[in-house]
Amino acid sequence: MMTRETKNKKISLTDNNYNKEERVPWSGKIFNNLKDIAQKDLSSPDLLVFPSSIDDTEINADTHIIELIQDSEEETNKKVCKIRTGNIMGFVGKDNVHLRIHSRFDDMSNEGGKEPKGNFLYYMLSKVLNINLTSLETTTSAKDSILNLLFMFFPKVLKEALAQGLYKEYRYFQYNDDRVRGAIEVSRFIREDIPFRGKIAYRTRELSHNNNLLHLVRHTIEYIRNSSLGRGILNNDLDTRNAILQVVNVTPDYQVRDRRRIIQCCMQLINHPFYTKYRALQKLCLSILRHERVMYGEDNDKGYGLLFDGAWLWEEYLNTLLKPLDFVHPENKKGQGGINLFDTTPHHTIYPDFYKEGQIVADAKYKRYAKDENGNKREVAREDLYQIITYMYRLNIKKGIFLCPSVCKEEFVTPYKIGDNDATIEVIGLSIPQNAKLHFRDFCTEMRKNEYKFICMVEKALTSMDSI
Repeated sequence: MMTRETKNKKISLTDNNYNKEERVPWSGKIFNNLKDIAQKDLSSPDLLVFPSSIDDTEINADTHIIELIQDSEEETNKKVCKIRTGNIMGFVGKDNVHLRIHSRFDDMSNEGGKEPKGNFLYYMLSKVLNINLTSLETTTSAKDSILNLLFMFFPKVLKEALAQGLYKEYRYFQYNDDRVRGAIEVSRFIREDIPFRGKIAYRTRELSHNNNLLHLVRHTIEYIRNSSLGRGILNNDLDTRNAILQVVNVTPDYQVRDRRRIIQCCMQLINHPFYTKYRALQKLCLSILRHERVMYGEDNDKGYGLLFDGAWLWEEYLNTLLKPLDFVHPENKKGQGGINLFDTTPHHTIYPDFYKEGQIVADAKYKRYAKDENGNKREVAREDLYQIITYMYRLNIKKGIFLCPSVCKEEFVTPYKIGDNDATIEVIGLSIPQNAKLHFRDFCTEMRKNEYKFICMVEKALTSMDSI
């Protein structure tokens, strides 16, 4: 689970390891850095969290990234500490400690001492972000892995920001003409316009798109273009290319030598009541441009990270598979697609993950509700059963399905029958390849095969509903 380097300590974990806390060697500085990471909350300005607002996830603002379990005296003498993870995946680090949290459904074997690949995590991100990453090899260093993920998120965050319009702010401009519309600069007038030739030197304050923040975005675009992966991501689709063109057109005086100055000017995050999405874009740009300084310890005591909610990622990934089947996907955090539980009170609104009117309700569960490695069935939690039964009753639907990842190779459907009214609930698993030796390209091929089988099982559930 861990590789050793001369200067840096890399620790690879899986999410939701409540039943099996990871043990790592305990040294003074490493333990202190881990303690700092554990105490950071997701509202920290040094961390990038996706979705860009933690309100879009099921994670609370005060959620700790990891939890350090108190060791007994005997364990302390052995110089080990135990780390417990929650529903958060991604990368986080401080000084010489780099913590990487993979999906628990990834094959985490590290044969030959190599860092685990995390193919499933990359695959879900590529599907959700609509990026073709079949040429990406995920066995790169921790530095490259984090930078690759930052690159992947850039088009999405850029387009979300530009959907609010091109950012503009007041800037001072100097002019020298006969259309005075600002404060006259006497010294410059004497220097440039004496003897008088009909022009007056003045300066004015105007709203402009040609500002430091959009120059920061332009510098990030040019930086990403320097790598083959980055060029592929920026050219991935027409919307991304058009967004980049907008930024390029409004920054005609871009100069690469200005990069350090622009970064310094943009260190304070904007807090604009209208351009709310630009704050996440600014944080992402700063993380990309300052990535090497952070990774190599030039910014002492500065934490960094890219984190996302595993349940959110799994649900959004399933949406890419179910959308062609015309499933409705309500979004509770945006208040869209909700259904009133009671006719008389509009305050009790329910948000099923997916449903088809009058046919089926689907609940996305990023849990081990499928069969395990040995093919043993796991029981669904009582609370989850009650939740989906509520959805079924309210929507007058007799078929419910749980959709979850599986590490079992065989196809399976686990049924639950409800009473004598022909209502049933099934657990349908999507098999995740468990071969650590697979190249990412081969992993994608295996996943596409498993997705086809998975969709066939969902369609079969729909067909069985039509026959009732």
